[in-house]
Amino acid sequence: MGSKRRCLYCMEPRQEQLSWHGLISRADDPVCPDCRALFTMLMSRDCRICGREKDEQSAPFFQDTRCGDCVAWGEKDIGRALDHNISLYRYDKAMQQWMARWKYRGDPALTAVFQKEWVQIWRRSYASWKVMALPAGPGRTQERGFNQAVLLADMLPGDRLNGLEKKDEPKKQSKSTKNQRESLFYQPFYMNNQEKIRFNGEKILLVDDIYTTGTTVRKAASVLRSAGAERVASFTLARSTGTLSRKEEKAQ
Repeated sequence: MGSKRRCLYCMEPRQEQLSWHGLISRADDPVCPDCRALFTMLMSRDCRICGREKDEQSAPFFQDTRCGDCVAWGEKDIGRALDHNISLYRYDKAMQQWMARWKYRGDPALTAVFQKEWVQIWRRSYASWKVMALPAGPGRTQERGFNQAVLLADMLPGDRLNGLEKKDEPKKQSKSTKNQRESLFYQPFYMNNQEKIRFNGEKILLVDDIYTTGTTVRKAASVLRSAGAERVASFTLARSTGTLSRKEEKAQ
């Protein structure tokens, strides 16, 4: 006996032979096996801070269990604001295509593709942490119709925190604007002082979609630490694997 369902990602009908094993292992999977196989989970966290995998390019810059980027971050106050990051998947071509459809073409239903794994990792590592979605500027949220970090945070059953906000970025992304945005001296995040929120002794889990250089989450973490948070970590769906550290870029 077969059962036909449509894959949430490719939308193709799939024929599955029903069995007790199939009912247990695939009944709650919204995508077909072929689409599931497109995405690559990060199996090792060679850098204990950002979760970067060690490869031929980055290996010479590792110091014990820290990659070259995190060694450099450790020399700055803003760098030390973030305790660590955990990402589930590699930000490879397949994930880029999924992100483009999810974020830029406005298909929020695709959030469910990774719900099972997302919640499992949270239960294993962060069940006692308070969850906070990394805020987007009002203009960006209005443009897309949703904040992808909020969708990811909504899948987690943990206690939610609010109060952190973000300024809108300039629409024209000139080179000078881009350099200013990426500068450690530019701080787009701030606390909503009207609510006079303090996070005394809280462990806060910042949720976002992609970890690239780590600049954004560290800027957010520095504001939360100033507001009293004891520890701040980031929980991201994907991690860029092609980003070079500052030291690596200079060595090229």
